[in-house]
Amino acid sequence: MQSLKVLCAYVLVVSAAACSQTVKPIGLQELVVPLDARRFVADAQDGVSIAKSHVDDAAMHLDKMQHWATTIADSGWPSNANARTALTRLSDARLKIVRMEFDLAEADYELAQAKYELVTARTAIRHDLATYELKPLRERQEAALANVGDLVKQIEAEQRTLEQLTGDWWAQYAGYSQGGGSTQEFFTTVGTSDF
Repeated sequence: MQSLKVLCAYVLVVSAAACSQTVKPIGLQELVVPLDARRFVADAQDGVSIAKSHVDDAAMHLDKMQHWATTIADSGWPSNANARTALTRLSDARLKIVRMEFDLAEADYELAQAKYELVTARTAIRHDLATYELKPLRERQEAALANVGDLVKQIEAEQRTLEQLTGDWWAQYAGYSQGGGSTQEFFTTVGTSDF
């Protein structure tokens, strides 16, 4: 009975350590690690760097889109209520998608980090540099991949909604301009930023 308690305590400690383990980077100059394995680790590092740059790009695009949405809200154009409502809905939908794309970029970054840690841990184990529990690292990667997949599906659904709202906007815009409404504001302010 005592040995069972000790075994259970040991399993809990090992499990907790595995979940909170930190994978140490492998120096790409490690001569113990073959060149192909070092390249594999370097590719995973590149993936993290590229994903981080995508997060930065998505953040800049989000800032631009927020500015565009504010410009639309502040412009008071068009004066026709139906056209204004259609433009506001379009603006809100575009901003929502760009926010979701930012979330996707962050999720891709998390996935790249999870892949890098798993590649590094596997390489370290294979070449007797360190020992790691791979199961939590694989689970983290699988969870990150599932999150990316879910976000992609959500964005695709929102893009279908955006297509409908875009059609509604252009129908309202056509009616507004054919009814004698001024379209100059659209071409000088509202429509000039990422439209």
